[in-house]
Amino acid sequence: MTSSALSNPCVIRRVVPVCTNYLDYRQMLRLDFWFSCAYCTMTELESTGLGFQIDHYDPISNNGPENEYGNLMYSCQPCNRNKGEYFPSPAAAAAGLRFFRADAEHPGDHFEEGPGNKIAGKTKVGEFTTEVLNLNRMLLQRIRRDRRLISGSEAAVVSGIHALRAMNLDSLPVPLRSRFLRIRAELEAAATDVITADEVWQELVASRLLDDDPNHAQALQTRRDALAAAKALAPAPAKLARVGMSKTGAKSRKKRK
Repeated sequence: MTSSALSNPCVIRRVVPVCTNYLDYRQMLRLDFWFSCAYCTMTELESTGLGFQIDHYDPISNNGPENEYGNLMYSCQPCNRNKGEYFPSPAAAAAGLRFFRADAEHPGDHFEEGPGNKIAGKTKVGEFTTEVLNLNRMLLQRIRRDRRLISGSEAAVVSGIHALRAMNLDSLPVPLRSRFLRIRAELEAAATDVITADEVWQELVASRLLDDDPNHAQALQTRRDALAAAKALAPAPAKLARVGMSKTGAKSRKKRK
């Protein structure tokens, strides 16, 4: 792969409707960032109970735009916490002391495989991002190990399927030939199913627990109605009455003294 190909960003942002609250961009960010952390690439399914958040690449504390889609990153909780509110000065950014940006750069330009299941920075940006975000924490090393195992298994399955489709029918015993033809026909039929790469990726990495609830607005209104009905049946005592009672209590205490 050439360096020019690597330089293409791995995240391509879509044109999205303008929102006045950055939290409303959550589902759009999930899609644009492939249901993965912008920094460590951990997917929603791989994160188990860690959770995902919306990170401001240029922090709000640095006067970064709060509700601008281009300043928002889909991030796992550990990476967002480790990143904190750091934002480099122009001099620090020029020296490479800034965070990798998935919507402007390709990870292959800044990171490479390290020893074991670790990654290493190829550039100052890669080194800084790896060190500050702790991209070699144990959970990420385990995820990389599992990805390698899965990738190897998939390659073996694909190789077996190709061998099965290329097998000569005459090399099989007669009693097995009809069964073999049926299996091969099923495989060929499955291969013609039309499914996009996006659909495959979503099934592999997206957590459906993070999808929007289509009944959320109705459930919220039902909750509000129930609380309003409960308050109407048992209204809180008037504040003035409580103050009066406290004064009466104070007078009685004075008399007792």
